[in-house]
Amino acid sequence: MKAVILPLIIFMLTTGITIAEKHDKVHNRREGFTKERVLKLQGGKYSRMFLSMLQKTKALNLSDEQKEMVNVVAKKYIESIVDEENQSRTLQRQFLKELQDEVFDPTKLKTLAKERQGVDLKAADSFIDGVTEIKEAIGPENFAKLLPLTKVNRNALVQLKEENTKK
Repeated sequence: MKAVILPLIIFMLTTGITIAEKHDKVHNRREGFTKERVLKLQGGKYSRMFLSMLQKTKALNLSDEQKEMVNVVAKKYIESIVDEENQSRTLQRQFLKELQDEVFDPTKLKTLAKERQGVDLKAADSFIDGVTEIKEAIGPENFAKLLPLTKVNRNALVQLKEENTKK
């Protein structure tokens, strides 16, 4: 009896894993996102605040010209902000990986920390430039309605990317 149960359990586990893998592959194709692409879309605090601001502009009574200007600003800045935030995250992972080595190089750690700091500053600069252009496009009265800034969840990044691909 035991000789029959063990192969049966192994068969059931193997079949379950195979079905789950096939489901994941079909699900990823249907959604159109691979793990690498989703990682690229992760973003961080600046991109989420920028998206929050963009979402709030949709509720304002803007002219068609103002809406177009906001769309131009969004396309101009969001991808660079997300890319810089992801680059910062990658540098942080490299820093932590280097630190975990038994014999780590302090000079390399300092270099990675400075690189990350520089990338963070670039992301902040892009965010500030984008917010400034939005303010110029919609005017100070409408801009005041966008505050306070809040974070948007990461699904908003995926939705933005889908909208851009449709256009």
